[in-house]
Amino acid sequence: MASIRDVAALAGVSAATVSRVLNNDTTYKIREETRSKVDATARTGYTESRSPLKQGSRRAVGQAHWLHPERDER
Repeated sequence: MASIRDVAALAGVSAATVSRVLNNDTTYKIREETRSKVDATARTGYTESRSPLKQGSRRAVGQAHWLHPERDER
């Protein structure tokens, strides 16, 4: 199973470019030659990850609480 980074390395492009090609992003101009390289490389075994956290992604999710001194005296 190839990751998006593997496909990018083999195609000689960035992971962002691979993502845009695979998601058919029309807001980003990609040369047809690049699109073809990514498509051909992705067909060699790329599968979309269902859980980014299992792949080692570290994205923080948090909350901020603002206390107003006149309304909440703790």
